[in-house]
Amino acid sequence: MASSLSLGGAWGSEFMSVGFLKSNDDYKERIINLMPSGGVAIVDNLAVRLQGLLASYTETSSIDDTEYHSGTFGFGPYVTYYYPIGSFALMADGGVMVGRETYRYSYPGSEYENNYNAFVIEFFTGIAKNINQYVQLNSCVGYSRASWKPVDGGDGAESDVCQGLVIKVGFIIILDTGLF
Repeated sequence: MASSLSLGGAWGSEFMSVGFLKSNDDYKERIINLMPSGGVAIVDNLAVRLQGLLASYTETSSIDDTEYHSGTFGFGPYVTYYYPIGSFALMADGGVMVGRETYRYSYPGSEYENNYNAFVIEFFTGIAKNINQYVQLNSCVGYSRASWKPVDGGDGAESDVCQGLVIKVGFIIILDTGLF
């Protein structure tokens, strides 16, 4: 059994990230994630929002002309509770997301495509700091679990689970619309 080590990274905010993975010169990988959300404070210290996800991952190999592509979309409700302490606020955040992933793998002479239903559940705790009246900085640590199940059985499609500890840092822009 062989193992390998990959260098990975991403840059962005809770709205968008662009990443890279590089295991060696024969493979090229690209990652783009858009994670828009919008919501409203329904009562003091409690906000609800709809979180979205649009993601793309592409990997190509110059050795055997293979290409792997994954496209994902999803959405779901999230809830955040803030507990003010001086100029900061402790926060608890959680939600679920449902979506669909399409996976395509091709190499000379063959092509496979599978579709998966995706389900994500996440829980976070952290600190929020208002930078000014309209901008808030959030820093959170928590747990995320994503699971995929094949829609139609596809070629070699199997269920999968990815879970673990997540660290998030992001900005929230507060729009004072006067609606509430």
